[in-house]
Amino acid sequence: MAGEIALGAADESGVVRVALRHEGRLNAMTRAMWRELRTVFERIQRSADARCVLIEGEGGAFCAGGDVARFLAGGDPADSTAAIMEPLHAALVLLDVDAVGSLSTEIRTKLRQVRPATLGAAARIPGMTPAALVALLRHVKRRDAEVA
Repeated sequence: MAGEIALGAADESGVVRVALRHEGRLNAMTRAMWRELRTVFERIQRSADARCVLIEGEGGAFCAGGDVARFLAGGDPADSTAAIMEPLHAALVLLDVDAVGSLSTEIRTKLRQVRPATLGAAARIPGMTPAALVALLRHVKRRDAEVA
């Protein structure tokens, strides 16, 4: 089995479950799984019902990391690293910083550089202000309401 990402429907409280499945490999991620994970996150982002994402592994393990044997079988390890990181980064960072109103140029630059995956990660960026965090939160809520 090459591995797969299973997307569940949102439950009544808005929790969406995403399951990592790679039998016999402790759910180690393949390139195809990273690409599939990005697609799953994009679908969740467009969903009006999703309020929280729970990622879990099947078969008694969460995730052993990247399926190194499969990545290295493709050739140059540097290419393999880029193949792992680029889809992961894109899957976690779907925010268009330029679409967020009332952010200073300094904060926009820092957000582009760091590309935080969560509001909590954004809060840990040096120089991040409470007003900027509120602007991010409002933007996400407004975007989510437009999807609905």
